[in-house]
Amino acid sequence: MKQELLLFWVLLAGSLPAPCQAKSMAHGPGPGLRTERRGIASPQDTRSSCAVVDPNFRGHAFGQGIYVGVGAGRLVQTSTDGMSWTQRDSGTPFSLCAIAYGKGLFVAVGNEGVVLTSPDSIRWTSRDTKTDERLRSIVFGGDRFVAVGYDGTIITSLDGIRWNLRKSGTVVRLQAIVYGKRKFVTVGWNGIILFSRDGRRWAQGKSATTLHLCCIEFRDGQFVARSGDSASLVSKDGTTWTEEAKAYHLKDSLVVK
Repeated sequence: MKQELLLFWVLLAGSLPAPCQAKSMAHGPGPGLRTERRGIASPQDTRSSCAVVDPNFRGHAFGQGIYVGVGAGRLVQTSTDGMSWTQRDSGTPFSLCAIAYGKGLFVAVGNEGVVLTSPDSIRWTSRDTKTDERLRSIVFGGDRFVAVGYDGTIITSLDGIRWNLRKSGTVVRLQAIVYGKRKFVTVGWNGIILFSRDGRRWAQGKSATTLHLCCIEFRDGQFVARSGDSASLVSKDGTTWTEEAKAYHLKDSLVVK
């Protein structure tokens, strides 16, 4: 049964159009969603800022035995089995684009700098992020949350509640972020790639493209980034990148505006 579901995931990913959407996937220890129809299919060991998700979701996370999906129109839904979903009140008028889980807390980000947190996925609280730029991706790693978005925006938090703006050194839109090899790596428009050990101090990587990068994941010991024009870049350290015609196919669709 597991092999059949994995095959379903591979076929679904391969059937999606080339342009990619910054749909985010983040989960703590636990299974990836392996469902049919309205569910999500993802391997357990994948850590990615782009994944095949329910069409209504722009991002999902797993924690405390709960799946949480977020999306446009302040959408928040939860499930304990990946099949039956319950609508929750996010308490915000803004669309949500990504979500991460860490330190016993779900943290969702979205338009106009919104950050929402919840300890149980039911009750959500808005947090001050010191920005009104649109946030497009969030990841938890190295004991902290890091979110990125428009105008080179990067914000960090050790607890998901108190946030600090960081200097990215760019005003280019940042679309996706991932954590691997004790390093945060974010990608965005015009081929921009930034990396950081602690989320506070950022340096620019040696990109191999000037195309808009909208997806990145860390898999099998290397980083893989992709543009909406199907260009794929790979890096073993997140610093120096090369084009890779046969790079992993990232499971994605349309760019979130």
